[in-house]
Parts: sequence; C-alpha cells; structure tokens
Amino acid sequence: MVKRMVTIAVTAVLAVAFLTSCGGSTPKATTPTGSLTSLVGDTPGLCDVVSFAVNVTDLSLIGYSPTGAGAGTTPINSSSATAPEIRVNLGCLRDFTTALNINSANVGTYDYAYFTLTEPQLIFYDPTILPPSPPTNTALFTLSPLKNIQVPISPSLVINKGQASVIQIDFNMLQMVGSITTDPTTGKLIVTGTPEITVTPLTAAGSQGQGFGELDDLVGFVRSVTILPPGSTSLYNGSFTLQLLSASISGPPLVTVNLNSSSQLYGFSELNQLVTDSFMEVDAYIDVDGNFVATSVEDEYTESVRKHWTTHTCFNRTGHLGDQRCTWQRDQL
Repeated sequence: MVKRMVTIAVTAVLAVAFLTSCGGSTPKATTPTGSLTSLVGDTPGLCDVVSFAVNVTDLSLIGYSPTGAGAGTTPINSSSATAPEIRVNLGCLRDFTTALNINSANVGTYDYAYFTLTEPQLIFYDPTILPPSPPTNTALFTLSPLKNIQVPISPSLVINKGQASVIQIDFNMLQMVGSITTDPTTGKLIVTGTPEITVTPLTAAGSQGQGFGELDDLVGFVRSVTILPPGSTSLYNGSFTLQLLSASISGPPLVTVNLNSSSQLYGFSELNQLVTDSFMEVDAYIDVDGNFVATSVEDEYTESVRKHWTTHTCFNRTGHLGDQRCTWQRDQL
C-alpha cells in the first residue's frame, strides 16, 4: 500500500513538472503577415545619362497595426544575416519597371517608407570624347542624404493577413540631379543631387486577368525550373525562378515566373528544355494573389538576340537633340 502511494505521488510530481516546463508557459504570439511586392522604376528624366546606379540596402515601412498601436515592417533589412545590396540602374528603368523585392510584411496600415542608399554612380554621355575611348564621363557625384530617407506613402498602404500587396517605387532622376559643373583641369563633371522618390500602392483589378498590372521586359537569369507531375491540379503548367538586377552585390530579387496555357514561349517549347543560368526576357503580370504570370518568355541566348545595349534618339525639356544618342544598358551582367 505504501509502495503504491509513493508511486502515485512520484507520478503526480512528474506530471506537474511536465506541465510547468511544456504546457504551463504561454506561447509567444506571432505577428500576422501578408506578402509585399516592391516594384521600382524611374520617371523619365535626363536622356544624357548613360548610367545612374545606386544600391538599395534598407527599406522599412512605418505605420500602425489594426489595434491602433505603432507598427513597422522591413522588406529590405540591412540587419539581416546577409545584408542586401541591391544594385538598381535607373538609367535602365526610364521606360521599364522591375521587381526590387518580394517578401512577407507585417499586417498594418503604413504611411511612410524609409530608404537607405549607398554607392551612387552617375555616368553621362560625352560626345567630345573621341574613339577609341568610350564617349562617357563618370561624374564626381554627391547624393545626399543617403540614410533613412523619409518618403510618404500616398495613399496609405494597407497590408492584410494572407493577402498580396504591391507598391510602385519611382525615382525621379531629373529632379534628383541638382547642380552640374565641370572641373576645368580634368574635364570631369561635378554633380550634386538629392533623392526624389515616390511610393504608391497599386490596386488589383478584379479577381481574374491582369491583377496588379503588367510588367514588360523583365530580364534576368534562370536559377531553377519546376516541372509539375502529370495530373497536377495547379492553375499553372510549371514555373521557373528568375534572378533580376544581377549587378547586385547581395540580395538580388528572385521572382517565380508561372506559366499557363496562354504563355507564349520563344526559343524553347517546353519547360524541360529550359536551362539554368540562361538569360531570359519575360513579359508578365502580377495576379491578385501576388503571383507573376508570364504572357511571353524569350530565351535570349537561343534567339541570339543580345539586347543588353540599345540606342535611341534623345530628347530633353527643350526638344530634340539632333543626332546625339544615348546608350543605356538593359540589364547589368
């Protein structure tokens, strides 16, 4: 009898200890999240600019949570284990938009974005420089401020749990360049400037079709290919991941490009023919769930079309610049 009572007592003590260590503590609440795709482009500006490159190393959003408390989320986090240095060449984005970042984001309503930029570089077309030297002039460029640049989000960005959100980030290259002078000794251009950025949430249109809108001429490298098994019930026929902004030091955006029955393929006919590290050009749209869906995909190597460089007639605010041409890079290899 005594032995039985001792056994019961020991069992009770162990049960209490187990409940205290495993079930007695309150689990830490997790912050609900949605997804956020950040797109980047440039408001048409200085045509004489061959390259206007800058690293985006931090992007944070500040606002308030559904309960009214202060809230924040950091899509591009400079404090992460691998600090991102996403290289964006605004000179390539005068007529294009590309993805800057795709990440989860805390639920909330956000009124301000804060950017940190590094290593701005500005290169002008200079017709006074004769061959064999390239007709470019790398400016002595000072862009300020570079850290914690506050940009209002208008209208406010609302991120809901489990839903997709998209913002359009536009750099205004024309407004960013301030004074331009020439060093009389070296001939170098001396340029000062101030970041001019706008952030606008995009609204999805309807439940089908184009969703958050179209993206033309996304260019990058294939990093992986997903081929679905026979009988798959997926909305898509397969997908591949495309690395954009490949001049980035770290953290370049990686986009999953989904194919459906309407996707047009050029240079290959099936996903199993797609080779990793091949260079692709994609026209796509972002659907209401934040998925990138291809309308056309072109294998640039197979088609032997090297479209990284192109020329076009330049204009400025005073009109046509005659035979002057601007050369600009479609993608940074």
